[in-house]
Amino acid sequence: APAFAQQPMPPDKQAEVALSAGQRAYNDGNLPTAAQKFQEVVQKFGNTPSANAARYGLALCFINSPQQDFAKAIEHLTGPAGGHVVEVSLSEAATVVLAGTRQQPGGRALHVWSFLCAPSRPGKLLHAAGERHLPVG
Repeated sequence: APAFAQQPMPPDKQAEVALSAGQRAYNDGNLPTAAQKFQEVVQKFGNTPSANAARYGLALCFINSPQQDFAKAIEHLTGPAGGHVVEVSLSEAATVVLAGTRQQPGGRALHVWSFLCAPSRPGKLLHAAGERHLPVG
């Protein structure tokens, strides 16, 4: 009987597996392993749907590590995104709570004046902003 060669896993699936491993490590409080897995997704699978979640996870690792490297976190939070990016500027600071870890179960609070986001439906976002008479431009 002929031997069947196992088909290689598609890149999207490989990225999902590595991202899941990073998320598990992060939730277990193992930030070095989480950062390694998230970095693997960003470097090897940067054009897959999992890449943006890995960038976010990597940023959380830099923020929640004992060294707290905010500059590196910002690099990953403002990195390339698939599609349009919208900058939201606020008239006053807002508190944002980042996901919790075992070391900080309640998460970590940051005060922000602006942030970038990559909406999955930018047209719908802009339409909703217009309906609320928010300045867009």
